[in-house]
Amino acid sequence: MASREAQLRELRQVKKVGRDTAYKLLAAGYTLFRLSNAEPSKIAEILGCSNKAAQEIINDAKSKLHAGEKLGEPLTAKEYEQFLKKRIIWFSSGSNAIDQLVGGGFRSSSTVGLSGPQATGKSQLILSTIVDCICNKGKYAMLIETELDTFDPLRVEGIARARGLIDKYDPDKLVVVDAYKVRDVATQFYYYELLRDMARDNKWDVGLIAVDSFTAMFQRKFKGREMFTDRKRELGRHLSFLEDMAKEFNAVVMLSCQVIEVPVSPEESKGGMDVVRVRAQFGTPYMPWGGHILRHTVGTWLSLEKGRSKNIWKAYLFDSSRVKLGECYFQITEKGITDVPEQLLKRLPS
Repeated sequence: MASREAQLRELRQVKKVGRDTAYKLLAAGYTLFRLSNAEPSKIAEILGCSNKAAQEIINDAKSKLHAGEKLGEPLTAKEYEQFLKKRIIWFSSGSNAIDQLVGGGFRSSSTVGLSGPQATGKSQLILSTIVDCICNKGKYAMLIETELDTFDPLRVEGIARARGLIDKYDPDKLVVVDAYKVRDVATQFYYYELLRDMARDNKWDVGLIAVDSFTAMFQRKFKGREMFTDRKRELGRHLSFLEDMAKEFNAVVMLSCQVIEVPVSPEESKGGMDVVRVRAQFGTPYMPWGGHILRHTVGTWLSLEKGRSKNIWKAYLFDSSRVKLGECYFQITEKGITDVPEQLLKRLPS
């Protein structure tokens, strides 16, 4: 991560930002990058200036940040297809059924949302994909844990061992921010920046970036309807940054998300979403918490639920612009996420 002195120098390049102003901005947590994406009202409050003056500072920060960048030329559909063939890397979940459901695996330069109640396999799906990222692709994986006791390094090692990949597993390629460090949405965002800077400085070949759970801190901070606007703005800021990381490192971003329950009947919902409508849209009686800004921004959505049979889970692909929506069964074993044996699969409802 850039030193404090380097961050101050960057800020002082911005018009109307002198030494004292740079110190104020940095003390409030604003680097050049964060300043370029800031809300004018926030900067005006920190600096004691008008919104117009704050907007001028933000605009100049944007120009300084992107100085010297060359924007690419538009491509034809054929050229873009060739570009994707060279660029895209596919990461396996450990289950052929899930990989086929999402079009061949989780692809790099994309975002994946995993929703579902507790104990439906969201964290296990992330850990299984991390093993493929490190052992089979030889890349770094980054994980931000926001809830205590959801990540265990021995579980990742155990999955690699059970799959016969322990010789290829390098724990130094798994960079973890544990839940003891993530106290709120602000520190969660701070660690995006820190991990990005660490990857740049150390020239890590990053393949996967995961936040488990992405929405936990948001649920604690934004509790009432009067906070919807602020919640939407902050979600957009986080998602925009993570999308930029996915593009910069050609990595897949995986976000586990909590869900909300809905009224059982149309009468109880009073014209809103009821269980029938939610199941038709999301595959389960639950919908991801976070509203439209989250559901629209994330490119691929899987909704997970516990099956009726022992040790059987179900995944629903309820949103993807690339492949047909559908569903499949999977298991959670010592190998992580795996396929259901064929004999058992035949006895399950289609």
